[in-house]
Amino acid sequence: MGKISSYGIDATPSLSDKLIGTDVDNMDTTKNFTIGQIIGLANLGSYVPYTGATGNVNLGANNITANSFIKVGGTSAQFLKANGTVDSNIYLTANTLSVPQVLNGTSFVTQAPSALDTTLVVSFGASQSNVDVTLDAGGTIVFNTGGVYFINSFSSVERQGSSGGVAVILFRVTLNGVQITTTKAIELPSTNVIIPYEITIPFQATVGDMIRFEIMRDSSGVDAGGLYTHTNLGGWSNVPSSQIQIWKLN
Repeated sequence: MGKISSYGIDATPSLSDKLIGTDVDNMDTTKNFTIGQIIGLANLGSYVPYTGATGNVNLGANNITANSFIKVGGTSAQFLKANGTVDSNIYLTANTLSVPQVLNGTSFVTQAPSALDTTLVVSFGASQSNVDVTLDAGGTIVFNTGGVYFINSFSSVERQGSSGGVAVILFRVTLNGVQITTTKAIELPSTNVIIPYEITIPFQATVGDMIRFEIMRDSSGVDAGGLYTHTNLGGWSNVPSSQIQIWKLN
């Protein structure tokens, strides 16, 4: 029999392959042992004794437990995905968003510009304030907390008094004194006509931002028209001259 070192090398050993050894528990008898039996003695459980990988390692059904997993080239702003790639996007999971109402103001007073081409800031009732937003009695809205808000404004537009000519009522919204919406217009050719005007604005606010809703009687028409309340007789609540509602995305 030749030297063991002269035997051929099995390029694909398996757990059922056999090795020759001495059974010290059975009078040093020479016996065959499978590779699987020898590995089983190590009690490796679900751990894989492997270091220095230079290629892909197939762990099969085994688990890996570690204090951390470090992706080569990864950064602290990324997370590791199941396919081995990294991702820096921000994802929102289901049922994590809420949109509570943070302001509700209503006015039942007449709001009419004092003259043609004169701006009037729309008011929304008594002043109120909370951690997110402040409303003063003059209609100025100030954001105390930054974030995404949804603003809904309603106005009841009407022309009262004498008839004749066409009244033109303009609307706009300003942010910190600068107009941020297109100018809207309503023409009132006669009295006793009520037109509801409503606008909803999604708004990214920073702390201290100031919003105002403004109206004007334009000189392209006659000096008439404004925001008026309407008293109902059918049992429903009365129509306000203006209302503001604000919700915050959390």
